[in-house]
Amino acid sequence: DEITGLVRRLSPDSRIIAGGPGSEWNISLRPAEAITVLGPGESTLLSLLKALKAGDDISGIPNLSYYEKGILKETPRADNSPLDLAPAPAWGLSPVPPKRVSLQGTRGCRRSCGFCSYSGDFSARGVRPVMDEIRNNRRKWGINFFRFTDSDIAADKGRAMELCRALEADGGYSWTCFAR
Repeated sequence: DEITGLVRRLSPDSRIIAGGPGSEWNISLRPAEAITVLGPGESTLLSLLKALKAGDDISGIPNLSYYEKGILKETPRADNSPLDLAPAPAWGLSPVPPKRVSLQGTRGCRRSCGFCSYSGDFSARGVRPVMDEIRNNRRKWGINFFRFTDSDIAADKGRAMELCRALEADGGYSWTCFAR
């Protein structure tokens, strides 16, 4: 509420769009002043931005939560953004390209741990597109340190081994990950 209030004061006509894993399961993280994108946001966010720019109704866009006249509305859920179609970040747009970057090779989790609030089905990018992104980051911007943001890089053991072999074959990378 404090952040959305500040945005409202500084830019009263701006639309506020929120999202992230917490908003999936905690409605209090969905600001009344905002449209919240539920789940992976790449496709939904693009559709939402196009609709807002055109002045179109957003009620037909899947994976949204928003308040209308004080009532919380949610649009139907739909498969959202196959991970292989998600664009790679353009680190060169940063004033100074970072030396360490995050990289996502998988989304979701195959396990059903009682302590975890992570939602979403497991999906994985192919090892080749992941390595293409890594190589491109090194070639274009000199980035050699990667932080895999996958919730469990070892969820698919065969894929994890293939990725490790590819990283080892190229050499010269430092990386971290979560694994169970």
